[in-house]
Amino acid sequence: MFQNHEFILKVGQHCSDTLVILDGQVSVLGLNDRETIGVLTSGSHYSNSLACDKAQLSPTKLIGKQRSIVTMNHLDDNFESKSLVHLVAQSFVVVGVIKQADLEHLYHAYPQWQTMMQTLNRFFFEICKISAEKYC
Repeated sequence: MFQNHEFILKVGQHCSDTLVILDGQVSVLGLNDRETIGVLTSGSHYSNSLACDKAQLSPTKLIGKQRSIVTMNHLDDNFESKSLVHLVAQSFVVVGVIKQADLEHLYHAYPQWQTMMQTLNRFFFEICKISAEKYC
């Protein structure tokens, strides 16, 4: 549980688990704390672990003309699971955590759900990379 304006995750913090917003709203802020990338609401998730994401090679086509120029060495390169954004509670927030090992079991049991989750993860990760490039 997090109070209003409390950091849930900070830029550079390691996070290989999946965070699920159970109740409340969370601001997603770029490297510059004033840049809002988005808002996560109840039912949304945040996962920076993109390992084994071999099916999702290019969801960046959906982003439009602005694309990240940061090159990634491997399909599972995700900056060592370090967050590229701040997650900050906008209200009282309840967050659930799915551990990486448990997530792998779910992915094995529900491969189409894995594709959907990793497509969202990769799309969001690409937006975060674009934000980070502004300050590099």
